[in-house]
Amino acid sequence: MSCNPILNVVDDLVEKGLYIGEYDQAILSFIFTLIRYQCVSRYSRSHSPSLPSTAFPTAGNAAQKDPAGCPFAASSAGSKRQYNAAPSGNFDPVKQKIDVTGKYAFKPPGPGDKRALANHGYIPRNGTPFMQAVEASNKVFGMSKEIGLSLSIVACVLTGNPTTLDYSIGGSPGGLNIPLLLSAPQGLSGAHNKFEGDGSPTRSDLYMNNGDASTMNLEYFKQLSAMKSEEDPNANFDYDTMITHRANRFNTSVSENPHFFYGPITGVFLQPGAHGSFFGVSGSGNNLTYLKGHDRIPDNWYRRPNDYTLVEYLLDVVYAAGKYPQFISIGGNTGKVNSFAGVSLDNLTGGVYNSANILQGNNLVCFTYQVLLNVTPDILRGTVAGLLLTNVLGLLSKTLSPILSGFTCPELIKYDGSVFKPYPGAGAAL
Repeated sequence: MSCNPILNVVDDLVEKGLYIGEYDQAILSFIFTLIRYQCVSRYSRSHSPSLPSTAFPTAGNAAQKDPAGCPFAASSAGSKRQYNAAPSGNFDPVKQKIDVTGKYAFKPPGPGDKRALANHGYIPRNGTPFMQAVEASNKVFGMSKEIGLSLSIVACVLTGNPTTLDYSIGGSPGGLNIPLLLSAPQGLSGAHNKFEGDGSPTRSDLYMNNGDASTMNLEYFKQLSAMKSEEDPNANFDYDTMITHRANRFNTSVSENPHFFYGPITGVFLQPGAHGSFFGVSGSGNNLTYLKGHDRIPDNWYRRPNDYTLVEYLLDVVYAAGKYPQFISIGGNTGKVNSFAGVSLDNLTGGVYNSANILQGNNLVCFTYQVLLNVTPDILRGTVAGLLLTNVLGLLSKTLSPILSGFTCPELIKYDGSVFKPYPGAGAAL
């Protein structure tokens, strides 16, 4: 029995043999969403064993000095990320190098096959058991199991089939007979404003791309690539570079997409990052080529020396919001470009949170998980019946509640989703 309650849930799921379904095209749209702009180097540098692209320290190192139970108390808008902090683990090129040979060698996807991890056989090519998704994300990317587990469950209950705990990272997996659901699972590609949203670093907004928010926009990737000189041997896509690009994309969406919407979960909590070959991008400079579905782990890819934990992840969220306040500016355009209007957190949460206190203490963390715990049940009540609802919500609560137990959170007794009505791009936003 682990002292970590989240890992105890993992053990329970292994014993029960629970399954989660199919990984689809842009696996990094999910995995790097969870890793939240982990420090990564230019994709060409990932071929250098002396400079592994995931072996950099993160802001989470600062958490070791914070009081127990309140790891974000020392965070503020003016805080600096701990670039010079000593790494919390020693780099071991043998243990950390990810095998992409033999049974893990890259194979282009066939009909019905999925991407990245699946292209290398780290998960089944046409679907993945629940724990294989969590374990593979941890093994290859260094994402902690508590993050992988909690987000996988959310993905399942919002976009998948709760009867089997299946979901698809892409569109509907098809071939499903789900008598208790009002509609078939749509997968994460059909989960706009539930699990993904506008302003992606590498994807077009849904409204601006004929309803396709999953295919990579090569121009956006080129903009990111151009932020660092290809001739600079020390070029590094660190955290600040990534969030600057994300801020640029946010501003572009406001100025070009009349239906741009930035929700409290898809905007504040779930945002993807980028890393070249994982998106099937090859070439250099302006001569980049995108081959959809050929997402690939670089030949010299090294995972982090230790896991990227929930505390590190959420410290990074607070840091980014302090540097670019628009990252926590929930709202959107109201039908015209440059018409961005913010949602009042006070009205949304019944006065519990507001723009003045959202970055104080643990409030941003509390708000995020309280929305997941309180709003997800409302969504499921419209689609799932009887004991199934109780079982799925129990699993979600069992996973997320221990995360909140270490924090002192104000009680959220009201969440008024009607405040999203003025925004045509909100759709089914959380």
